Amino acid sequence: FTGTFSGIGYKELPEDFTIFLIDSKPYDTDNWNHGILRLVTISEAKNEIIFIAES
Repeated sequence: FTGTFSGIGYKELPEDFTIFLIDSKPYDTDNWNHGILRLVTISEAKNEIIFIAES
């Protein structure tokens, strides 16, 4: 998920987060540029939940 979290203040997601992938589809075969990504990531240590939806 390189770059996915940069818009919310994380260059890389810290290890205490657990990622739950809801949906992902490539734009075209072997081409993820402009594909669909939906996920939730949770850190109990930080008491933080992040929802990401890109299309």
